Amino acid sequence: MTATAHAGEVKVGELYPELRLPTIDGKETISIRGQRTKKVLLIEFASW
Repeated sequence: MTATAHAGEVKVGELYPELRLPTIDGKETISIRGQRTKKVLLIEFASW
């Protein structure tokens, strides 16, 4: 599973850098930019 984003700060009013994430089933990826008219819930967690 790989996410691609550019390092740096995103300021209010700027577009978020391209970010592609796998779907829950892992069969395909979706682009955050492709979801511009929708609300997106991004949950990030880690198990150390």
